[in-house]
Amino acid sequence: MTTAFKSVLNTIVAALSAYPAPAEVLDNPRHLVPESRQRQIAVHLGQSKANTSTLGVTRWTTPIVVECYARGDVDALLEAVWLRLFGPDARVTGAGIEGLEQDGIDWDYAEGRTEMECAALQFLVRHRTPNHSLTPWA
Repeated sequence: MTTAFKSVLNTIVAALSAYPAPAEVLDNPRHLVPESRQRQIAVHLGQSKANTSTLGVTRWTTPIVVECYARGDVDALLEAVWLRLFGPDARVTGAGIEGLEQDGIDWDYAEGRTEMECAALQFLVRHRTPNHSLTPWA
């Protein structure tokens, strides 16, 4: 059985991986971007917070960080990711997801043999589970 949190992660990865994918998408990677790769997207879960004030339902707020890596200019990759998640045609549904809320963008630049830029899109996923369960709302 997959928990609601892994289901949310899988839903975000699927939305970003849909054809034509802007780059390879990995969930919770534990390695650096290989030097041979020009672009990569990494999706990470954050610390979820629960609200049980609604009878029979637990409403969760789960932070997600989508790291967009590119050798050279990262702007085009960031824009493609943002459009998939928040653009006019965005349809991130399933896994009990009730909505996405933008939270910010963080920037990082690494020097090496080939320069790497990273734009980390941060947002909150609001989703739900039945009370006393970690399975996604059906």
